[in-house]
Amino acid sequence: EPEMVLFGEMGIDTVKAPDPIDVQERAFAQQLELAGELDLPVCVHSRDAFKLCEKVIRSVHPNGWKGFAHCFSDGPEEALGWKELGFKISFAGQVTFKNKSCDVIREAAKVLTPDDVVVETDAPFITPAPHRGKRNEPGFVRHTAEKLAEVWGISHEEVFARTTATARAVLGI
Repeated sequence: EPEMVLFGEMGIDTVKAPDPIDVQERAFAQQLELAGELDLPVCVHSRDAFKLCEKVIRSVHPNGWKGFAHCFSDGPEEALGWKELGFKISFAGQVTFKNKSCDVIREAAKVLTPDDVVVETDAPFITPAPHRGKRNEPGFVRHTAEKLAEVWGISHEEVFARTTATARAVLGI
C-alpha cells in the first residue's frame, strides 16, 4: 500500500511472549525481509532482547536498517547499539517513573540527543507519572517529553519539535 510508512510492531520478547525464542527469531527475520522488499522502516519490540534483535537484524540487513526501538527500557549501551544499527530510540512513560529501576532509562537518554529519539505513549499502557495507575492517553506524551527535556536541559517544546522532525524523517512524511 502506498500509504504505508512503517512496518511493525515486530521483534523479540524474552519476558512475556508465549512463543519460543527460535520461533520469534524466524518470524522477526521474515518480517525484516519483507520490510526490506517494501523499503519500509520498522517498529521493533525488544524486551530484554537487544543482542538477539541485533543478531537477527544483522543476519537480514548486515549494515543495519531503519526504524524505531519501541518503548525503550534498556540502558546506554543498548541505546547506542540501536543507534549504530540505524534506529531511533522511542521513549514512553517509563522514563518518568521515580523507581530506581528506571534510572537506567534516563541514563540511556543522556547518551542520546533529541535527534536520536522519538516519544510515544504506548497507550493504553505504561502511563507516565503523574498519571500512573490510570489508562494511558495520547495527551500524556507531554510528560515523557518534559522528563526528556529535564534530562537534556532544554524546553519540552524543543523536545517535541526535534523528535517530531526525527519521526517525520524516518517515516518519510
